[in-house]
Amino acid sequence: MRILCFTLLFFFFNTVLLKSQNTKLEYKEISGILLSKADSSTIPFANIHLKGTMMGAHSNEAGQFSFRFPLKEKYDTLVISSIGYEDLELLASNLRSQELNYYLSPEEGMLEEVIVQPTKDTLRAIVGEAVRKIPYNYSRRSFLLKGFYREMVVRNNSYVRLLEAAVSVQDNGFDVPYSRLKIRLDELKKSEDYMDYSFFEKVYKYFLSGDENNLYKSFEFDGIRGYNRYEEYKLLNDIYSRYDFELDSVIQSSEGLIYVLSYFSPSFHLGGLQSFGNIYINADDFGILKLEFNSQFFAVEDSNEARFSKDQEKLFLNSIYKQSVVSYRKIGKKYYLSYIKWKAPVRDAWQTETEDGENAVQFYDAAFYVTDVKTRRRDFRRVKYKETMAVDEDLFDVEKSYNEEFWNNFNSVIIDPKLEKAKRDIEEMDSQ
Repeated sequence: MRILCFTLLFFFFNTVLLKSQNTKLEYKEISGILLSKADSSTIPFANIHLKGTMMGAHSNEAGQFSFRFPLKEKYDTLVISSIGYEDLELLASNLRSQELNYYLSPEEGMLEEVIVQPTKDTLRAIVGEAVRKIPYNYSRRSFLLKGFYREMVVRNNSYVRLLEAAVSVQDNGFDVPYSRLKIRLDELKKSEDYMDYSFFEKVYKYFLSGDENNLYKSFEFDGIRGYNRYEEYKLLNDIYSRYDFELDSVIQSSEGLIYVLSYFSPSFHLGGLQSFGNIYINADDFGILKLEFNSQFFAVEDSNEARFSKDQEKLFLNSIYKQSVVSYRKIGKKYYLSYIKWKAPVRDAWQTETEDGENAVQFYDAAFYVTDVKTRRRDFRRVKYKETMAVDEDLFDVEKSYNEEFWNNFNSVIIDPKLEKAKRDIEEMDSQ
């Protein structure tokens, strides 16, 4: 009898094992353009994800997206969301593979119905409460971000360098400085490097074995992570204490009411290098959903701004000097990073010359998009120290073979006109 039981159990487990091995997940891929139902304008940087999961992708600046995902259940639902629009939910099994237009309905603005009066003190109090609630709204526990990083260098309206990478970021909490993140480079593809380097950059890079890892630098723009041993949330505290505020709008969204506050320096009218932007705050829990930051040089008569020489002023006059957009997504009771986009002059090599001898500027144009979040420690493998990239290791100096199969199945932000131009510019330089 005992032998018979063991025999039956043996055949049972073997049958289950063979069935599981023969069962292959069905993958579905959709692509399209996100448009506003109100005026057919494109919706950039929207989030596309499977409902109940953290797996997702983002639309690009032109509203285009592509998302490949495993279809595990018949009733899996795809959710498309963007601040200021109603969520669009679609049954995954009914979606077609060809490119389609997807329309999102704008949320109704509620500025006239809001009880909060747009006074300076009230708005400052809203920002102060958002800063005070950071320890409650953002995780202090270890979690893993899977993401896509793209970095381009622009010189005189031409692209001279392009890099794309798939990375894993182990984050041990918002109050840990970004330099202590553990980032593993999973895959990499890059162009040739036609960037102009200054003498000091060359010395630092080749003789002192040091450089700047711009992927780490991306997290420097994260206002929530603006933390160091001397002052917590430095950027947000600076905005709170030093800037004036105006209520731009109030949006009714799936998250509830969202305050959209614009901020600017009290000396904005005096010209010089000025900072301004917008901050999006959930009125329910005061979680910060998005932080937009711009630094721009305005030249006016009798300006005492001494940061630039007259020649340099011409390069930056009335144009963005630094710019960043950081967006967060609420998962459960906590907010997690959704994406970071930033633009800034190349360190120690921002000023260069054109072939005609005219002054020009080299800018980094970079973005990190989160494609998956693992919030529970048991759901991810730790990034080991030996796998971790150094803070002063330029990603462009890393050698890694191109993995065609991986990139064909990766949920990266799809090609847009800007990226197409970058590839054309670099191909032209390759042929010279």
